[in-house]
Amino acid sequence: MFKNNVSKTVHIVNCSYFSTANLINPFMSSVINQFRSFSPFLKLIFLFMLIFIGMILITIIGVALAIPFYGTDALTILMGKHDLANPLHLAFLRYIQIISHFAMFIIPALVYAKLFENGSRKFYFLRRKASLVIVLIGGFAMILLLPFVNWLGDINAAMSLPSSMKGLEEWMKIAESSAEAMILAFVSETQWHVLIVNLFMIAIIPAIGEELIFRGIIMRKLKDWFGNVHVAVIVSAIIFSAFHMQFYGFLPRMFLGIVLGYMFVWSGSLWLPMFAHFVNNGFAVVIAWLHASGRLEQDMDSFGNFTHAPGTLILITAMAFFILALLWYVNKKTNLHYCNYKHEQDSR
Repeated sequence: MFKNNVSKTVHIVNCSYFSTANLINPFMSSVINQFRSFSPFLKLIFLFMLIFIGMILITIIGVALAIPFYGTDALTILMGKHDLANPLHLAFLRYIQIISHFAMFIIPALVYAKLFENGSRKFYFLRRKASLVIVLIGGFAMILLLPFVNWLGDINAAMSLPSSMKGLEEWMKIAESSAEAMILAFVSETQWHVLIVNLFMIAIIPAIGEELIFRGIIMRKLKDWFGNVHVAVIVSAIIFSAFHMQFYGFLPRMFLGIVLGYMFVWSGSLWLPMFAHFVNNGFAVVIAWLHASGRLEQDMDSFGNFTHAPGTLILITAMAFFILALLWYVNKKTNLHYCNYKHEQDSR
């Protein structure tokens, strides 16, 4: 932190001298202007390049920083030879999960906004706050949608690939079983501090990073490309689900991507889908923690599963869709629609 005398000196100096325009030489300014003139398709290509580069670089740096603490076990764990019953291995895997989310989502999103758009807060509509009531209603809708999402998951799990792709199907099953075992190990520890870390790792970071990338960039560039917001919502939801590389969770995750996409469209603010995303993930983490600590009998797979009671499933799902319709109606009446806000912003 700056000392008082340094802080005073900084305030006395003309701040315009330190503006971005004066710090970046004309060549770099022209390069950034060229970047910002790219087509939506080219911008998406560069975004995926940023994600790939960020994933490689940050992972290498992260592992290098971890070796003094974890020793050669760090490399062994990265190669898939981990013991989920070993607290040290679990701690390292959590560390990798956290830096991977920063590397793949948050950092590329910030760099992209700086290079290709007009800055993070303005580009991502973060200056536009969603109403607290709207945000809470959106979060409540995500909880009510849980039975429907579970039902989609059951349908997805019953699907199988053609016999010619049997090898691929077996590989996907093994990969998803391994990922599921890791998540279960993460959420099975019952200490309070582990719950907080899990919420940060599984709910907070993905809610911010994934919404910046999938709704904040990909959906909007698809809208610019196709000229149709509904196509953009659906295609971005497909990409969102495919990005997680979990075939047997594809349908429910795609559906959630569609819901989150329309929440952004209706509200004109990323705060609503961010909070809804946090509620969806955080609710599962808390349920798993309550079950592991013996405070709740149902685990996160059986909680909210009403396939045995179709009447209840239909009723709760109808309530959830009614709330989503209410969100659409309220936002339409208050002129908060994303397209309206974008038009207002572009006209300034």
